[in-house]
Amino acid sequence: MMSVSGRLTLIVAAFLVLAIDPVLSTAPAGDGGPVSRRGTYAGGSYLIEVPAGWNSGLVIFAHGYGEASASPLASHLAANGYAWAASSYRSGDYRPDWFLEDTLQVRDLFIREIGRPRWTIIHGQSMG
Repeated sequence: MMSVSGRLTLIVAAFLVLAIDPVLSTAPAGDGGPVSRRGTYAGGSYLIEVPAGWNSGLVIFAHGYGEASASPLASHLAANGYAWAASSYRSGDYRPDWFLEDTLQVRDLFIREIGRPRWTIIHGQSMG
């Protein structure tokens, strides 16, 4: 099992990657119709929602235990032009190291399928 300081280091590293990497991004704001994708990837199942008129912002929802679920802020995010994505994570156990990897994988999937967001933030509840 990973030590508390090791878990904290991984969590801080994830926030730095999510905060710094978008500074280098070049995705234009979306001007197409809405996109709604669900599927599986190496980290588990995922949900991706992109509203029409996407403003190039991405919110990754860390939901806690269970399957990938919609952010409780989904309608507010869409109404304001923000895309969101969520992962089920590959384990139902408490694994912050996998949580970090799976969160970054769903962001990479978003970049491959939709485009690079101008910025990315994370919000969560429970274990997320």
